[in-house]
Amino acid sequence: GNKSATVVKKVSWLRAAVELAIDEGKMTFNAFRNIVPKGGDELRRKPLSDADMEVCKRELHRLSASDQVLFRFLATTGVRLSEAFQIDGEHIERGVKYVIIGSKTEASQRRLPLPEPLLPYLPKKITGSLFAAGPSIELAARTASKRLNDFLDECGLTDPSLVVHSLRHRMKDKLRAVGCPLDVQYELLGHEKRTVASGYGVGSPVPLLKEWLDRAGGF
Repeated sequence: GNKSATVVKKVSWLRAAVELAIDEGKMTFNAFRNIVPKGGDELRRKPLSDADMEVCKRELHRLSASDQVLFRFLATTGVRLSEAFQIDGEHIERGVKYVIIGSKTEASQRRLPLPEPLLPYLPKKITGSLFAAGPSIELAARTASKRLNDFLDECGLTDPSLVVHSLRHRMKDKLRAVGCPLDVQYELLGHEKRTVASGYGVGSPVPLLKEWLDRAGGF
């Protein structure tokens, strides 16, 4: 009765255990690799609309102070929830503050400028973890996901396709709407294929990336 994504998640624990055994020379192959067929039953996430965001703004007080900042951070940057817990300090390029996030793939690791509307809610200088991850970023992200999804339900946004990840979809649409170049979208969201040419250098100037994030808005 589980959906394909749930089955994949459950099997992944078995797969990870076998991979560890392979690394230790106790096994030679992983019988759990690629055994789950694609079911085509995944729920397509929708972006939160402007009207949805207005409701969230009105009800933001329901969240703890830390989760209010987290929600604003996700809304104004479009990052993955787990990436917010990776932040461990800030950097500056040409007077613009940015953080380094992303470890899912080479393309996801990137410099993320801090949007102007977000700055009043952040520490004057980020010198450590912006959001406490505790012993595990994965666990912190899962528990935060539950809290924020419960918050959306409390706001009356009970459509199953509207979840905290919908903030990421929303930012993608907003970047499209303001005419943000596709390669800059890739750099900001870190979820697309990189060409060989795009792999050279360190990427677009941080002030340019910030300009597009500020144009898109999000909260």
